[in-house]
Amino acid sequence: MNFRSILLVFFTITSQLLFSAGYTLPLFGPRDTARGGAFMVKADDLTAVVHNPANIIKLKGNNAFVGLGVIKTSGTADYYPIDFDENSTDYPINGATKYDKTISNAPDPFFNPMLAVSSDFGLKKFNFSLAVHGPYAPDYDYDKKCSRGAPSCPNRYSLYDSDITLANLQFTVAYQVLKNLSFGVGLKLSYINFKYNLDLINTDDDAYSIITRDAKEGGTDVNLKFDVTDKVNFNAVLGLTYSLNKYLSMAATYQTPISVDADGTMDTDIYKSSVILEKTKIIGDKLNIKLNLPHIFGIGFLFEVENKFNIELDFNMELWSTHDKVVITPIDVYAVNLGVSTKLSPITQTKKWKNTYNVSLGGDIIFLDNTFVLSLGTFYESGAIPDEYFDVSIVDSDKFGVGFGLSYTWKFLTFNASFAYVDFLPRDITNSKVHPPNALQSDYPDDFIVGNGKFDTDILVFSSGFTFRF
Repeated sequence: MNFRSILLVFFTITSQLLFSAGYTLPLFGPRDTARGGAFMVKADDLTAVVHNPANIIKLKGNNAFVGLGVIKTSGTADYYPIDFDENSTDYPINGATKYDKTISNAPDPFFNPMLAVSSDFGLKKFNFSLAVHGPYAPDYDYDKKCSRGAPSCPNRYSLYDSDITLANLQFTVAYQVLKNLSFGVGLKLSYINFKYNLDLINTDDDAYSIITRDAKEGGTDVNLKFDVTDKVNFNAVLGLTYSLNKYLSMAATYQTPISVDADGTMDTDIYKSSVILEKTKIIGDKLNIKLNLPHIFGIGFLFEVENKFNIELDFNMELWSTHDKVVITPIDVYAVNLGVSTKLSPITQTKKWKNTYNVSLGGDIIFLDNTFVLSLGTFYESGAIPDEYFDVSIVDSDKFGVGFGLSYTWKFLTFNASFAYVDFLPRDITNSKVHPPNALQSDYPDDFIVGNGKFDTDILVFSSGFTFRF
């Protein structure tokens, strides 16, 4: 591979990393899952450190929480032919049907535990918490039949499979400013690791007219595996809760933007040897990626009749339009060709994401003086990625979800269990600008588009937890 090869490799990596670091489900914990994400004002267990740090002031004495979320993703990609013409009504095209092949995304369930403790240490107006948790997020493992030599399976140029580890260590403090006003801040130390597996094509300007079909059938593919880690990432979440009267309360939250500064390595494997690919050697495999994720704002309103029922409406805004660039810096990586060595320079990639919003509505029905609580909820969230830049590594779309759950309290113990269904609205894309990553040129034939097709994803979420008071 030559100099342009490495640039395209890095461009591919950043799109994958951005997705994994920046996109998660709008659900977390059993109570929140049951209420469809409407838990900003009501948050009454230790998952409040995520939803609204101000609300841990409600937890008197000493408390501990142990929880587990299980996320199961299932999806399909019905691809249009690689040379699909959006203006054509004649099928088949080059012997292909409108949908070349259906590729499934069926990863193993994604498990997400949480451990948290809190104490007021005998102080009337303070509470403190320490928690370890990670966000609820989808996972990816695409059908292995979609591989080199399968021209109708362009997802190989976006993602084969992934292995993602996200973990937060969070210290939270809440202060009761007034009888009806509390404020909280959670300081997080985040660890992020991503492993991704995908293919590139390798064909230059002169050779392309000769081996176009060979390239489309995977004859010049190169496999890329990379491992990127941001070991220490500091960020914070702030919240306040204000009670207007005994029936009405409101809350507001703010998540600081996360600045990802990740170091990693890449490993390449050339499937098919050729004169073109044998000309260049790459010395070094280290890289650094920097990108900024958005500010997140939330506001919620709760109507509650104590010991009977409550209903909550929440609104969140994520400012993805502020994410304007990604900076990729090779670390002492050189391209050597015919004895000439070139050190690779930093690359800046422009993004075109949109602001997103989320609306959640949920509540509780209370039985037997809080012994049993039945929770129900629903949400809608808009997608950030325009059709032109969508691919299967970024399962993002307008989406809605419904949830329900049950809580049982006995003396010093509360058990919660919930279930939610999240439907990503299907996307039928015919105006894609997504080409396969090409290691030897940055320009492509117009008909080599790999993003057109119909994409659909569903996610099932099961969440449970125990709260102990001692």
